[in-house]
Amino acid sequence: MDIVDRIVASKWFLALKVMPFVVVFLVAKLTMHQLGWEPIALGSILTSLIAATVFLLGFLIAGTLSDYKESERLPGEIAAIIETMADDSRAMFESKRAPIAREFLVYLHDLMGSMLDWLAKEERTNTFLGRIAGLGTFFIAFEPLMQPNFIVRLKQEQNLLRRAVLRIDTIRDTEFVKAGYTIAQIATGLLILAFLLTDVTPYYESLFLFGAVTFLLLYILFLIEDLDNPFSYNSRFSGSRVSRKHLRDTLARIELEIQAMDAIEVPPVRTEEATAVR
Repeated sequence: MDIVDRIVASKWFLALKVMPFVVVFLVAKLTMHQLGWEPIALGSILTSLIAATVFLLGFLIAGTLSDYKESERLPGEIAAIIETMADDSRAMFESKRAPIAREFLVYLHDLMGSMLDWLAKEERTNTFLGRIAGLGTFFIAFEPLMQPNFIVRLKQEQNLLRRAVLRIDTIRDTEFVKAGYTIAQIATGLLILAFLLTDVTPYYESLFLFGAVTFLLLYILFLIEDLDNPFSYNSRFSGSRVSRKHLRDTLARIELEIQAMDAIEVPPVRTEEATAVR
């Protein structure tokens, strides 16, 4: 991990991202004070604008946080689904020594790799959904080897996996209340402009308060934008991405299980068993 990745992963990333904008506005405020371009007197209208902006930002962050909490669970749920399928595959291999069990495990390994590529937007959603549908081919081959209730459970896991993938696709491709986010941006911009044009005394205290308020408003605005897409793995500069650790760990465990199967000598399949598997 290089220095840029360390900064992005740090909890101070958003603060560092906002600071250049705050410095620019502070320089603008200082310049306007020196030039005497502060025609607005401090009044109740400014406090009303502050209250309205804070209300809008609070409404937006409450909505995005609910989606973010759901997004945190989805990678873990997907990893659990794949692990469950892998457990059934391993159990079938241990009891039947069926080569199709190893092939299914290899397919799950490739599916997890495609999952990570899809999250990074290196694979199209329709292509990945086609890979999930490809699990059905193995379920048909399992019918002579497994009890029907096991196959029904595998199909249920396939359905849960597809639903989780579609939910992730919806979250990352849908902005939360576009009109509300737009009006929050406008209100924040107007509030900062009003602060720039307002003559507040004593001056240096007002300069500090202007910097603090500007920092907090911009920080919340950037935080909402960041939380709105917690699956932006293709973007390097995002500090609120959901962890993919469970997915990577599952991929590594399946790879170890495949290696363990390869170390076991599998007896040749009799003609009637081979015909049944086909």
